[in-house]
Amino acid sequence: MFRRILASFFLTLLAAGAAPAAAQSTIAFNDQDFWLSGGNVAWVDFSRDIGPGNTDLAQFETIFQELHASGGNAMRLWLHTTGDASPAYSATETGVITGPGEGTIEDLQAILDLAWENEIGLKLCLWSFDMLQSGRSATKLAQNRALLESAALTQTYIDNALVPMVDALEDHPAIIAWEIFNEPEGMTREFGWTPERVGMADVQRFVNQTVGAIHRAAPGVLVTNGSWSFRASSDRLSQEGQPDMNYYADARLVAAGGDPDGTLDFYSVHYYEWGGTALSPFHHPANYWGLDKPIVMAEFYLGGSNGGGDGNNDAVYGVPYGDLYTTLYDTGYAGALGWQWFNYPVSAEGVVNWPRILESTQTMFDLHPEDVDIDPGFRLLSFTASPEGIEARQTSTLEWSTSNATVTLDGSPVDASGVLAVSPEATTTYTLVATDVDDATNTETASVTVSVLEPSEVNRALNGPVTASTYETCCGVDRVPEGAVDGDPTTRWASAWNDGASGGTADEQLDDDPNDEWIAVDLGQAYDIARVVLSWEAAYGASYDIEVSYDGHLWRSVYEERSGDGGTDEITFATPASGRFVRMHGLDRVTISGQRYGFSLFEMEVYGLESALQPPEVAFANPGLQAIYVPGVNLTLTAEATDSDGTVASVQFVLDGEPLATDAAAPFTAAWSGAEAGEHVLTAIATDSDGLVVSTGDYPVLIAPAASFQRYEAEAAQASGDIATVSESSASGGSYAEMNGENGGTLVWTVDAVRAGPATVTVGYRLPFGEKTQYLVVDGDSTSVRFTGPDNQWLQRRVTLDLEAGANTIRMERFWGYMHVDYLGVELAAVVGTDDAPEASGAPRLGPAAPNPFSDATTLTYRLATPGAVRLDVLDVTGRRVATLADGPQDAGAHTVRFDASGLSSGVYLVRLQAGDAVQVRRVLLTR
Repeated sequence: MFRRILASFFLTLLAAGAAPAAAQSTIAFNDQDFWLSGGNVAWVDFSRDIGPGNTDLAQFETIFQELHASGGNAMRLWLHTTGDASPAYSATETGVITGPGEGTIEDLQAILDLAWENEIGLKLCLWSFDMLQSGRSATKLAQNRALLESAALTQTYIDNALVPMVDALEDHPAIIAWEIFNEPEGMTREFGWTPERVGMADVQRFVNQTVGAIHRAAPGVLVTNGSWSFRASSDRLSQEGQPDMNYYADARLVAAGGDPDGTLDFYSVHYYEWGGTALSPFHHPANYWGLDKPIVMAEFYLGGSNGGGDGNNDAVYGVPYGDLYTTLYDTGYAGALGWQWFNYPVSAEGVVNWPRILESTQTMFDLHPEDVDIDPGFRLLSFTASPEGIEARQTSTLEWSTSNATVTLDGSPVDASGVLAVSPEATTTYTLVATDVDDATNTETASVTVSVLEPSEVNRALNGPVTASTYETCCGVDRVPEGAVDGDPTTRWASAWNDGASGGTADEQLDDDPNDEWIAVDLGQAYDIARVVLSWEAAYGASYDIEVSYDGHLWRSVYEERSGDGGTDEITFATPASGRFVRMHGLDRVTISGQRYGFSLFEMEVYGLESALQPPEVAFANPGLQAIYVPGVNLTLTAEATDSDGTVASVQFVLDGEPLATDAAAPFTAAWSGAEAGEHVLTAIATDSDGLVVSTGDYPVLIAPAASFQRYEAEAAQASGDIATVSESSASGGSYAEMNGENGGTLVWTVDAVRAGPATVTVGYRLPFGEKTQYLVVDGDSTSVRFTGPDNQWLQRRVTLDLEAGANTIRMERFWGYMHVDYLGVELAAVVGTDDAPEASGAPRLGPAAPNPFSDATTLTYRLATPGAVRLDVLDVTGRRVATLADGPQDAGAHTVRFDASGLSSGVYLVRLQAGDAVQVRRVLLTR
């Protein structure tokens, strides 16, 4: 306490002559006046916490629980951020918003519910300067810039996304305020650091329009804006020749946008040590800045020298980190939200700032409980059952949440918030009664019904794992496969549909054969399928097959439709069809008003009883996935095969489509002798004692000369900055390099090239927290590389770089950081004398794709020793042809073709070159 008194005295002296110390102020929230004491969630999954359907509610719950346990009451959450996941944009009109985006409101509701269960309020930040930052596609940058620069386009966001969100959540007790921007100054010509920029007048007009709309949609709801520093939020700093001023003053906002309702209710300002003491709230009281509204300091480090500073990681220019919150309280500010984000809690944000935030909120609670302790009041927040329909002896989960209540469930006392698994024998209605702790006459009641269905009435496809050949991303909300099995009749799957005949672009979802599309669902085990129901949208299938499979690879047709008329197709089988996977395989689409859209299903339902016979399972144990061997090697292939209701009779091994060997006893093995150079595809096919047959997917193995492909482990690279080595058995070499990013981060390899020329450089990587951009630098020549793909999977990203003969220095430098790096691989291009020179062996050669993995398109090269008939196909892992890139006679020599994968789903594809009797196959990986 003595240290705190000294600090306050020190601040008073520093501010002397500028302004007297201000009285402490608060923010009105949930019928109380609070001093906001907490931190930033910012994001768990950057720009994807709402809308994409992958919200990590467990992580949010942990965050809120930790802050509540330490006496905190408030956090700041980013919503659209970049526009990558929400809201929904029109595909045909740049910058036009068509809706909040599927799942956006539901995801935000779930997060708010968890916050309030833990007595935490949220300040909801809509957008960030990141909407014009590097890493956005050209299309997205154009959309976002148009949205910012056009009042009419801003209005489409307000009408179609913002107001629906505000209306739906207006009464939620966990909302402290809506916040329009995070540091919009960063994307302006006056102050900015993004490559694309707009004017501060555009920002002001956008703020004015959106604030006014929120105030009218929800009178009494607070709205603020997150400014990067007092340079843009105070007239005190105005200097001749500098743009500094309070851009968010009432009169300036109204002048920019013309909406008298569009003024802020309080100011949110950020501070980092690059601002020195001149911009520091810890060295000036709140009234120093000349503002007429409360000020919440919504971002700041608790010590540390982010972006420069005093060099003391435990203080801010003489103010100890433990005194920062109390200093703000004592000098008239309305709240303190220290900075960190939660998709990387092992960096300085988590290791340093978060514990210090919790220490500070606990101090505030101990000193000023009357200003920071939330009284949630009496509420019955939610009562749900999931699923609502079950078979007898199956389980449904009841979940409820209340505040300031005692609770009974069907008359028996239960916790105020809880979860209960129930397995009723018959359809049952459960009743929850919440009683106000402070007034026993005040009660609220809610009921849910769990229906017990006949087994034949259970939709086996509901929320099952689902895949599709393509899905539509061109026209607002992505029409992903999950939309057809989620039980929601308003969501749907649609396949990509533009065949390019009308000059379509990649953004319009080009598809080589939009008539040949499919959607498949995994039922989890084999069922005797009695009925399949397809609920079509207007774009229905005129011709399609229903196919079943035990493994998702070997399919058999069980129904043919050749004169579909849309609506609801209920397909009943006189003899049930046994299978674990069910697929609608479209063959021809209906024409609607002269336009042929994709196949579009609201719901795909599957009904049947568990099969008496269950199929075996088979998987490769050896060689390892992505293994590389030298030509001529002798390999022992091993497959693991099991059968839950019998025995495995045999396993057949197939190499590049041709049988290699069959083994009738475990361990199931086959000899592959003298493996030839190239990328090969293995398959294992198991047959059980009941005659059921399953297959693995295509399993790629690369056979390459040791000199042509060399792997350089990341953990062996020269590391500097925020790089850590982490041991993990799944990584190449047993370890990987973790790029954090607080203090930069660089990995440096020295690689040897046998000759000068282009080389395919492969980076093995993993994305814990979404796509990232880094730099690859070869002897000073820098290339920006965007790393994309699904989270938490080891992936490969290949780029072509020019290397010199002998030693080359390749550096990976942090742009974003926050990525796991496994290795650097270097594969030199084939050495040939001229473009027309044949391979020494006289055989055709299919070269590696570049880039590979790829996100939209890749280039394929092949060389023919002699002229002749050539066919170059791309196959998916089921063996279905998805593209034919060449088919006909060709001359000897080198050939190049572009494979445009627009409209295809992410995953592994096989490129198959057949020239005469010779066949070569290479694997490519498409990532989104």
